[in-house]
Amino acid sequence: KADTAKAADFADAKSKVDPPSLTDTGNGIRFARRHGNNVRFIVEYVRWAIWDNQRWRLDDNFGIMRLAKQIPREIAVETLDAPTPAAAAAIGKHARQSESRRALDAMLSLARSEPGIAISQDALDADPMLLGVENGKVDLRTGKLQKASREDLMTKQANTAFDPAATCP
Repeated sequence: KADTAKAADFADAKSKVDPPSLTDTGNGIRFARRHGNNVRFIVEYVRWAIWDNQRWRLDDNFGIMRLAKQIPREIAVETLDAPTPAAAAAIGKHARQSESRRALDAMLSLARSEPGIAISQDALDADPMLLGVENGKVDLRTGKLQKASREDLMTKQANTAFDPAATCP
């Protein structure tokens, strides 16, 4: 069992350093590495959300597919670092094949399983004392404006900016 654990640790460490394989799974890993800070897959909704610098917004205009289409172009750039002409040809072929609808869908499907990508709807908007506003978030415990944060997993936002000098009507 110890050897299996060591092998798993080595494989995990190696996957963080080495370029992913030239497969759909490798493309899912590439997508998660490239866009993982800005995308989440909400399991119960079976939908993607994209960080817009203020909140997590459900993707309703194919933004996730636009992000996915960047990956084959980035794979093509990997040919520049290929150790041999044959390796460059294999990488180039994979980059072209990765542009197909089937490959893009497979990449996104497999990216869902990468660490940190899939989340439960229960994690969204979980802190009732945070109010999303156009210029950040207000901590209702303190009344202070703070910078919006990915980690808060906020999807809701008031249609107004916070003004600490505003008076009550």
